[in-house]
Amino acid sequence: MTLILALSACGAGGTGTGGTGAGETKAIESLRVAAAFMPTSLDADSTNINDIYTNYQVAAQYMGTLVRVRPDEGSGESLTFARDLRPELAESVTPGADGHTFTLRQTTSAAGNPLTSEDVKWSFERMVANESVAMLLLSVANVDLKNPVTVKDEKTFTINTAGPSTLLLPILENAALGILDSVEAKKHATADDPWAREWLKTNVASYGPYTVGKFDPGNEVTLKGHSGYWSGTPKIKDVTVRNVPDAAGRAQLLQSGSVDLDMGVPPVEWKALEKNSEIKTVAMESPSALQIWINTAKAPMSDVQARRAVATAINKQDIANGLFPGVARAALECTAATVPVAGFENSIPATGDPEAAKSLAAGAGLDKPLQMIYNSATNVFSESAARFVQDQLKQAGIAVELQAFATQAEYQAAMDKREWDLNLGLQSLFINHPLYELKMFLTGESSLNIPAYGNKAFAELVDKALAADGAEAETLTRQACETAINEDVPLVGLMRSPYTIAVNKNVPGVRSYPYDRISIVDLG
Repeated sequence: MTLILALSACGAGGTGTGGTGAGETKAIESLRVAAAFMPTSLDADSTNINDIYTNYQVAAQYMGTLVRVRPDEGSGESLTFARDLRPELAESVTPGADGHTFTLRQTTSAAGNPLTSEDVKWSFERMVANESVAMLLLSVANVDLKNPVTVKDEKTFTINTAGPSTLLLPILENAALGILDSVEAKKHATADDPWAREWLKTNVASYGPYTVGKFDPGNEVTLKGHSGYWSGTPKIKDVTVRNVPDAAGRAQLLQSGSVDLDMGVPPVEWKALEKNSEIKTVAMESPSALQIWINTAKAPMSDVQARRAVATAINKQDIANGLFPGVARAALECTAATVPVAGFENSIPATGDPEAAKSLAAGAGLDKPLQMIYNSATNVFSESAARFVQDQLKQAGIAVELQAFATQAEYQAAMDKREWDLNLGLQSLFINHPLYELKMFLTGESSLNIPAYGNKAFAELVDKALAADGAEAETLTRQACETAINEDVPLVGLMRSPYTIAVNKNVPGVRSYPYDRISIVDLG
């Protein structure tokens, strides 16, 4: 309810830039970006698994969503997810027992078509038909997939749910749930492709602050400011995002002045860029955490005492300090989300306790080496983190054998075999909310539930929390966290993984977002 009231109260607020410090007043109208990724499709709700993460980053710049994390004038340097979730295409939201009713702003697409409730209805029906990320999120938020949207009039509609929905507003911020210009998209639909999937792979029909000028799949995209955006043309009118996979190469381009923004800076490059007076480095509190998933379906880790022994032996603080000193921190929260769980306290010591771990390990079947797998190619921290964990467990008398995989395909195949005991990986959430991780990754029988955690009481608490509101939802979420993280220990959080960027100091409006992306419309 607090979030809903905030949405209504801020409906007429300006975009604001905020966070502009001394020396950051130079007006700029173009931005050159070096990124470690580039999608092969512009469809924000892509059915291609390889595009899901990269679309999440790039499409967030040009898709208009009903709400989004947006700064208000004077709201401070750092944004938080719940507090700073503001209306975008929605002007106001009214809660109801079976859904939320929205009123739309006056705005147009880049094609010049006004935003209407029919656009929202068509977009949501397309999400369901796509059977991709958006449909998954709608399902988690308890949205009626058979009848997701009821149109009231040209500017008013209801998103239908099967009762209260804690996650409805948070999921609507994701670019995969962006609203499309149905009038324009339908022009390019066919009998075989009624949702214009092929056309939307290389074209944009959105109500966001930018449209796409040129697109070279997998390599480069240019964005053009949209004058019909509800708050006006963005201050930065032209943006070029180029795929530069090599981190050292991105850093060199930034330092030479060839680019203005480096999206994704690992520790080695961070140290050098931090010393450069012409560059500003920003570490964002991201909904990502380095974790160890424990195979609860296989002995000896099916024994909670063995899982607790492993968790107790790990010094999370040393790992954070060793992997990204001064930037990363120990993962003590219930989940990777930056949204805190009220009243939750992690019962596992942050600095580890080898002697207590030895006592727990005695008689828990840990006399043989444990097998820990990880992907050495996709996560810059995994190799070093695996060595830290191996050494720390050794101090508690627990032997660990490491197995690295150089490709995602090989790693996935090893995960699916479930012959491992421990699995070190990065949990990165599309939806910055603890219930999203608890539901998606710790319940059910799909491969998303990597620990194969199957506590029925826990799953019931999560489902009740998802269908609750306010204080009741918070209480149920805390109880679920205490059941899983403190009592059953299906995973061990190691380190909060920040999203780190570096930008030319003359780019104004740079601030910390609670997501692993930056919002270009708020710069300039």
